[in-house]
Amino acid sequence: MNITVSDSIRVFYALLSRDLYVLSKHLYNFVIDGCIGTVTKALIFCYFFPLMGASPDLIGALYIGSLLGTVVSTTYGQSLRIVFDFKFNRIIDYQLTLPIKTHFLWMLHALTTSINAACIITPSLAGATLFLHLKFGIVKMQVIPFILVYILSFLFLGTLLTTFAYTLRYEWLMTNLWPRRLSPLMYFSSMLFPWKSIYAFWPSFGVLCLCNPMTYVAEGLRSTLFGPEHGISYTICIPMLIVSVVLTGMFLVIGTKKKLNPV
Repeated sequence: MNITVSDSIRVFYALLSRDLYVLSKHLYNFVIDGCIGTVTKALIFCYFFPLMGASPDLIGALYIGSLLGTVVSTTYGQSLRIVFDFKFNRIIDYQLTLPIKTHFLWMLHALTTSINAACIITPSLAGATLFLHLKFGIVKMQVIPFILVYILSFLFLGTLLTTFAYTLRYEWLMTNLWPRRLSPLMYFSSMLFPWKSIYAFWPSFGVLCLCNPMTYVAEGLRSTLFGPEHGISYTICIPMLIVSVVLTGMFLVIGTKKKLNPV
């Protein structure tokens, strides 16, 4: 069967609409979870850390690190749906019978993973950011750059975790993904501390962090939330995140071909 691009777009839209409809049924739980997360982060970052002598600048940096740890964990959880489907449910077999090109399928999985994770994280992000602003006045959000960094960050992590789901064996992924892939991704970056502080303390490690896309996620969020003086400028982070999304997308294309068409 000759599948056209218009056929693929129509099926892609139908499958995405179905996923968004299912997602909408969980929005109430997302809001409740976000409220609980907001209260927790407000207590930790706005009250406990100042009592221990942390400066507002450090509190903002740690807040971003905590947020990104939750984002990585959430996108990992969303990508497990793909892994479990390959191993057990095999809904992918039905999707492959539809008039849709395979690269549209991985785009669907990566986009759905990103959107699900963003819906889970956004309520907590908004609430905790408001508390930080009311308590310390350190939030100086640049709206459009922040939105760009936010979208690119979720696209990068969603595409990356979808790539892992497509390319790694179920057993290996379930036991080794965190220690061998995700932990280095998070901790060999500026996720926990501002890159400028890392570079001032250990220049070699600071340069190494620049090779890690997670650095540009963290620094992009810091610079668009707290001002450019608190991180690498978003004018650098946004192009680097675009490059990261494109590269992970290319790896995902390769993984798709190996997984869905192994011959």
